Amino acid sequence: MNLQIAKIVFGAAALSLTCQAGLIKGDFLTPGDGQLITDTSTHLQWLTPKYTTRETWNDAAIQNLETGYGFRYASYAEAKSMIDNNFNNPPEISFVNGQDVGQTAAGYSDAQSFFNIFGINENTYCEGTTPPGPCPRTAGLTADGAAISGYDSNDDPIYSSHYAIGIIELSNLGGLIGHNAWPDSLSDGQMGSFLVRTEGQTGVAPEPGSAGLLVIGSAVFGLLSRTGRFRWSLSKADTNPKLD
Repeated sequence: MNLQIAKIVFGAAALSLTCQAGLIKGDFLTPGDGQLITDTSTHLQWLTPKYTTRETWNDAAIQNLETGYGFRYASYAEAKSMIDNNFNNPPEISFVNGQDVGQTAAGYSDAQSFFNIFGINENTYCEGTTPPGPCPRTAGLTADGAAISGYDSNDDPIYSSHYAIGIIELSNLGGLIGHNAWPDSLSDGQMGSFLVRTEGQTGVAPEPGSAGLLVIGSAVFGLLSRTGRFRWSLSKADTNPKLD
């Protein structure tokens, strides 16, 4: 009988873990802030780009997050993979002759799912879209340099911009803005950083799933014991992303 109870309890724990597969939204420094996202498939924790909105490339605030909390810049490939794997491979938007091409209704749904987890950096309205409508967006810088401005004493390249990646809705459509070369010195409301760290590093609170398993394990042990066992600037007149 006790063995049967143990099987039921551990079966429920396994089901709980299965239901939590994917991204888990949690808190970073303040209870309820929702700024720390854990990817249970890679065991990486992502700080939402919203947390670092208006910070420039590797400025003092970013360096504090790196040295004090164990974060690093994610590579472009890491950020793209995380988005593709968890948000249904959003269609990538391109721009031809000043017009955006590639956004879809499915991309709008993907964007909604992304915003529900990572939040919206900048909520704007674009009259230049067809039809005109809201065009919220969230973007983050990555570790990949985009433009070389020179070389240091070790002949390593010095980058003047880094690639950003982001999600945007365009009225009732949506998609992904990829390989957006963003100047290192430019601060903007839509742009943060894709910072990531390995789960369990400095400042990480126990995840709800882990805490739940601990409680379940204790309960089972008790039972057995008792029995003796970019700047995207989609302006009112222009849908072509550009750097202002």
